[in-house]
This record gives sequence, C-alpha cells and structure tokens, in this order.
Amino acid sequence: MTPAALAAVCLAAGQDVAPPPRDLAPLVARLGKLPGELVRAKKADADVVEGLVLAALGRLPTDAEKATGVKFLAGPGDREGRARDFAWALVNTKEFLKLQGMDADPAGALRVLNKLVEKWGKDDEKK
Repeated sequence: MTPAALAAVCLAAGQDVAPPPRDLAPLVARLGKLPGELVRAKKADADVVEGLVLAALGRLPTDAEKATGVKFLAGPGDREGRARDFAWALVNTKEFLKLQGMDADPAGALRVLNKLVEKWGKDDEKK
C-alpha cells in the first residue's frame, strides 16, 4: 500500500496520520558545516546568527534571539566552536523538532539528533 493510500485509510478510520519520517541526516550535516563556513568567511556575528536561524528554523531570528546569539558568539574562546554550539542549541529547540515532525517524541528525537551531530567539527579536526 502506498503512503497516500495508507493515509486515506487512516483518515477514513478517524485516526491521526503521522507524516512519514524524514531523513534528517543531510539537513543536520549541513547545519554542522554551516557555522564553520560562516566564521571562515569572516561574517559578522549578527550575520552568523541570522544564517544559522534561517537554516535551522526557516525564518529570521527575532530581535531578542539575535541579541542573545550575538552576545553568545562574542564570548571568549573559539568562535567557530561557539557558532557550532549555537547551531546545536537551535537543533534542540521545540520549534526545530516540530518543523521536522519529531515533536511527538522529543526524547527519541534528541537521541536521533545526538547520533547525527557526532560528526560535527570532526572533519575540521582532521585538516
């Protein structure tokens, strides 16, 4: 039975239809590389925050989110690492989970995401 046919049967029976699971690996991999790319391109902190929020959540940050992100990125230490931490924070939001259809089981979703982000920054360490 095709997914569309299954959805029709479920709807006819009055059951909720969950969206088919998405392969998050490409998106999460991209979100893991983007902080380094933005930092190496010497983007301003505000631009890094905007780029990461847009990539993760599909929208621009609010003024408060932007201010918080800029303040975080301006902290001491490795700027690329802080940008990656900011991206990780976005991936862990309820908004990201809802956008990806993973909000029904946040604990399970975070286990999946933790597995996917294990590679973040490791490619850079090899260079």
